[in-house]
Amino acid sequence: PVPMIKDFGSMLIIGVIACYVLAIFFLMSILYSHDRRRTRTAAAKKAEANQIGFVEKGLGRLAPGIIKNPAVILSLALVLTIAGVIADGHIQTETDETKFISPNIPVIKDIQTLGKLSSGGSMSANILVEGADISQPSTLEWMLQVEAQTRNNPAGSVRGANSIADTVATAAGGTIPQNPIQIKGIIAALPTQISSNLITSDFKAANIIISLNGAITGDQSRQLIETMKGYIAATPSGVTAVVTGSPVIQNMTFDALTGGRTRMTFIGIALVFCGLIFLFRFRLLRAIMATVPIALILGWSSGVMWLTGIKYNPLTSTLSA
Repeated sequence: PVPMIKDFGSMLIIGVIACYVLAIFFLMSILYSHDRRRTRTAAAKKAEANQIGFVEKGLGRLAPGIIKNPAVILSLALVLTIAGVIADGHIQTETDETKFISPNIPVIKDIQTLGKLSSGGSMSANILVEGADISQPSTLEWMLQVEAQTRNNPAGSVRGANSIADTVATAAGGTIPQNPIQIKGIIAALPTQISSNLITSDFKAANIIISLNGAITGDQSRQLIETMKGYIAATPSGVTAVVTGSPVIQNMTFDALTGGRTRMTFIGIALVFCGLIFLFRFRLLRAIMATVPIALILGWSSGVMWLTGIKYNPLTSTLSA
């Protein structure tokens, strides 16, 4: 569900195809031309064949010890994988888009400065209220009630709330007028910069702005959204309301990254297994033996991420796949 991950996957597909085409045509042509011009003596060829590199020597010495202790090696690998899978559930997901960019960029510095000037942050949530005529007294009184409940949110993440309802009430002396014509007159007298952000000119949609105490975590965002949904569950007749804004986007991003990451991983393992089945001519045991190390690596990667404090983001979420 994350567009940037889809684009990343498309880029990888293009890259694989390009590598394959270049390897088949361009690289083979170079190697063939190069080998045709090489003239080597029999002694040189023999010496080259007998030459063993550092890596080969190291693996040659390591192999006997591994072969003699398979139970220890396999048990250790399995334990580390299980520990990594358990740790995966405790790896945090970074949904703050400002953290995806270098903090030294001027625009990010400006956002951080704005957050300090805003007494804890500049993030806000919104409740979109829609109906045939939002300026009706019953609708505005309901909006005032939602604002009061939101300000008293026990989670403590809300700093304030305002809408066209409290603006009209303030202009009318503290209460909502019961005359719709008077309400429309008050709204018409407001500066355009204020009214355009709170209600549409046809009075069919209004905005309840909820100021938050700075950036909030994914769990806080989810809790806030569920609480606000409870506040707007019972709307006046003919009126609908929905929670929107930064916390909703943050929550959707969190769910997309965590849920999509798991699906991508299992699909990746399944595709590798299917490819190996064909490669080994439908010998099931061989395909399983070749797939198991790949699955174990996924657990190891999660364990390393948890130990080093690396968070999941749109890029690291593609690591397993």
